[in-house]
Amino acid sequence: MIKIAIIDDNIDDIKSLKNCLLDFINEKKDLSLKFDVIEFTDPKAFLSSEIKNYNLIFLDIEMPSINGLDLAKKIREKNDSVALVFITNMAQYALNGYEVNAIDFMVKPLNYFDFSLKFKKIIKYIERNYDYSLTIKNGENDLIRFNTNEIIYVEIFSHYLLFHLKDNVIKVRGTMNDIEEKLSAFSFVRIAKSFLINLKYIKNIKGEKVILSDDTELSISRLRKTEFMNKFYKYIGGGLN
Repeated sequence: MIKIAIIDDNIDDIKSLKNCLLDFINEKKDLSLKFDVIEFTDPKAFLSSEIKNYNLIFLDIEMPSINGLDLAKKIREKNDSVALVFITNMAQYALNGYEVNAIDFMVKPLNYFDFSLKFKKIIKYIERNYDYSLTIKNGENDLIRFNTNEIIYVEIFSHYLLFHLKDNVIKVRGTMNDIEEKLSAFSFVRIAKSFLINLKYIKNIKGEKVILSDDTELSISRLRKTEFMNKFYKYIGGGLN
């Protein structure tokens, strides 16, 4: 479930945005994502909500109690990964969105054609960053559950899978082929027989080496180099696997 907040002091503008969103959902019958939309006409009421729970926030720039740019800075203090999209009458203000890593802006009055083009890009961003839960069986009755966004890379060693997370390493029996099949939809790519990496955590690529965010250096298989680079370029360009 994708949780969306709309923050705008104008109720008519909120309705317009929601109508565009509903039209998009009705048009894309094959869309696998489900949406939960919550409206706020008072930015202060939004700041009292659970900001960490949102995946996407639409926010007006010109509001009487607090402007959208200042609100976005407060949001970033509590949620550094949520997708921020400005809705505004004055596009020049939205250009300041780089300060808070906004992914896009839309100009009022909204029209469905422009909304649809931009929302497709937003959906790709959300899918790429969405925190899916993964459940791994460990032994007869033990189950281990963690989020895919926590995984930096997966290593296979002597019939054990080692999940290298941000904070620790989880070791379970399994095969690389099985876990690759489960994670391939979430921006994970096999770079060698023994390594499956999360594209999100690539810090650098030097020749036949990939350097991850935890400074781990892994070798890229010559046979997998072309496929890996194609997927990486597609990922940083906003596409999916």
